[in-house]
Amino acid sequence: MSTPFDAFVRALLLAGLAALLLVPEGLGHGGGGGGGGTASCGWAINKVPGPPQDPQTPTPDPGTTTGGGSKPKPKAPETRSGRGPTTPPAGPATGGPKTVTSGAGAKKRRAETGATWLEWWHANRDVFFAQLFASDDAITGREGMLNGVGRTDDGGADAAALFEAQSKILFGLRGVLDDAESEVVDSAVIAIARSVDPRFAAPLAKDLASALRSDVRTVRQSAILAFGMLATDDAATTLRTVLEGGGPARALCGGHDVDDVDRGFAAMSLGLLSDRTSVPAFVEQLTAIAGSRNIGRELAAGLVLGAGAFTTDREAMAISLGGLMDDPKVPREIRALVPVSLARLGEAASPFVPRLLMITGERDLDLELRQSALIALGRMCSNADREVVAALRATAANATDADLRHAALIALGEITARRTAEAEEIDAAVIETFERAIERPKSRSDVAWAALGAGQCVRARSATSPEHIALTTRLLTLLEETSDPETKGVVALSLGLARATNATDALSALATTSDVGMLRACAAEGLALIGDPAAADVVRDQLAREFDDAASASQALALGVLGDRRATKLLIERIGGHQSARTLVASALALGRLRDPAAVDPLLELARDESRPAVARGFAAIALGLIGERSPVRWNSRFCVGTNPGLDFDVQSEVMDIL
Repeated sequence: MSTPFDAFVRALLLAGLAALLLVPEGLGHGGGGGGGGTASCGWAINKVPGPPQDPQTPTPDPGTTTGGGSKPKPKAPETRSGRGPTTPPAGPATGGPKTVTSGAGAKKRRAETGATWLEWWHANRDVFFAQLFASDDAITGREGMLNGVGRTDDGGADAAALFEAQSKILFGLRGVLDDAESEVVDSAVIAIARSVDPRFAAPLAKDLASALRSDVRTVRQSAILAFGMLATDDAATTLRTVLEGGGPARALCGGHDVDDVDRGFAAMSLGLLSDRTSVPAFVEQLTAIAGSRNIGRELAAGLVLGAGAFTTDREAMAISLGGLMDDPKVPREIRALVPVSLARLGEAASPFVPRLLMITGERDLDLELRQSALIALGRMCSNADREVVAALRATAANATDADLRHAALIALGEITARRTAEAEEIDAAVIETFERAIERPKSRSDVAWAALGAGQCVRARSATSPEHIALTTRLLTLLEETSDPETKGVVALSLGLARATNATDALSALATTSDVGMLRACAAEGLALIGDPAAADVVRDQLAREFDDAASASQALALGVLGDRRATKLLIERIGGHQSARTLVASALALGRLRDPAAVDPLLELARDESRPAVARGFAAIALGLIGERSPVRWNSRFCVGTNPGLDFDVQSEVMDIL
């Protein structure tokens, strides 16, 4: 039965639709438009996304997966892709298994490296896929149905269909917000928050307030994040209250204790909200990190991460963060997190580049801080910054610590990928650095990072340029000669990053004939990065017979990027049958990655069917959020892209793990 609330929201949606139909071509839907928009909007159509309105800092993907009660659940051995479900399939497409269940690359070798290349790829890949929609030659056809993510069969676009799909998600998932299964509810809260246009968020304030009072901690934490994503009228006041903690915060949270993780999420959500009136109180809390021994580790991390997510008053945030970086009273790990957040502030943080450069060479400083400084330089500098490039080359070639070499190789790739008027050509010494790390690495682990850096380095270069030919030839040779599945997988992705069209046949063979699921997954994503629509036939045929859940999710992701929706019918049939919970989860996730609006109704049916496994219903809600995503990249990308995965904070890992 329709309620007054439903009628009110439908009226708002109709009014918004009328307004949208009058928007000039080129402007997108929600928070900033198809041209890039804010960091919490959908796939970019007209330009490469960067941190909120900042081309140098790509936009990010959040959600937490801690269990109910007062303490977070221990991390599951498999990927956690939503606030609720904790058993997603592993692999490149899940957004984060810390352990891959098939193929090499599955285990972290912590003694050798602080993070695997696969973790780096999961955190950063969205921005590379988004770039495909910013280029003129990557994919043919006009803007697709949902913010250009995928193409309809005739390449057409329909603003009314866009509104219809997103309104279905809103009305359909509102019906499960009072479900008995918390993993369905918390996934639905995040899905609604990432899908609904903030202009129509006001009527949802009561739903979020109710979720914030839930007896289940994951639901409360999802609501905290959703307030910042949806920007309801009371969002700033609510989030500031939770951030302060104490009695008022407990009252908002249904009488439940508000711990440092909850308060850290509130700080990060305030960063997403970027409310100007909250800046003074936020800065006061941020600067207090240096003077208080009582501030919790997770709260401090949330404040630093939240500061880097602000799109307003960035100079104030940069100054406050810069003060923490050199303060010996600030805990070591918090200091190491500061450069990462500084880099996300774009031009406002540029005065700190000289200091970051000095930090990379100060051997008496903690390795984590030096590693974060290298990562930040890669995000902030260009090929014209010769001193920085030289320092990165030296670190990549000579550093005794593997993490420093790996960070320098990625930073070199990011920097040299940016064309500038002052430095159009890539220094031959940079090409030599990548070649040496691939052919004569200091450590076996260096090869993967050198390959990823090399792929980025030539991504924007012509396929006929000497730099492109030199590095892609090295990568193709390595792909052919190595028998190690892990190396083959990372090289497949690197060739995709390089847009090596001459690698299409080799990657197609890997995607269909390899007996390692992880490798088939990486090859499919590599084909998507190259952007050749003809590769869709290969990937789709493999998806139809794929038995590995992780690989099927990556194949669906690739098809979504390539604009091929012909696999939708097959996946819909799978979620409609009497399948195992794991098959339902994998198929629902694949539909979300495919991002076809035709899957909205079947996914809603699965999410609302109480006879189905709760984990499958939760993933159906997650898939709906992926389809309705209003951002150029996933909403939590502000906290994922350019991160230092060697730093272990619950507030960071929980948000990054959300698909």
